[in-house]
Amino acid sequence: MLIDGDAILMRWPATTDRPFNLEARYSFPMPNLVRLEVTVAAKKELIDFEVQVGSYFDKGFPSAGVLMGDGKFVSSPAKLGTWHAFPRDAQAKAIIGDGRWKHDPNPVEFVIRPSFASPVSIRRHTSANLQAPLKSHPPTALPSTTHTTENPTIRTTTPCLAAPSPRGNPGRLR
Repeated sequence: MLIDGDAILMRWPATTDRPFNLEARYSFPMPNLVRLEVTVAAKKELIDFEVQVGSYFDKGFPSAGVLMGDGKFVSSPAKLGTWHAFPRDAQAKAIIGDGRWKHDPNPVEFVIRPSFASPVSIRRHTSANLQAPLKSHPPTALPSTTHTTENPTIRTTTPCLAAPSPRGNPGRLR
């Protein structure tokens, strides 16, 4: 649904097997900026709940990085593994390793990398001098994840896996 003249709102109401409302609001405050605001309203307690927001890039954007404490971006080389996770802290690291990513039909084995400094990741185009920074709201960001930079067909960068309040209170994720 189009709202406010420049935003798109998508809603998924709670169901018996999905005890939360989920809203995604896309807005375009500048010609070169897409803002996504995700709102989760839990209908019951959701422990270690997460929403993954993936961004898919053309093969011309092979270079991915996650912001580290020294102000530099760390890449995700395939020699270390296919999927890389940069957890926020020990709690996020435990959530990554709790088995939820091992289910068929697409099990994922994350390589745990150092903790990020800020939930910021970036994709760089090889020839067009373009960069796509992705940022999340620090208090709710779990890990920042990237797919290896060498994969010729899939290029994803997830600025965070985010969670609403563990006690079921509505959470707003940016």
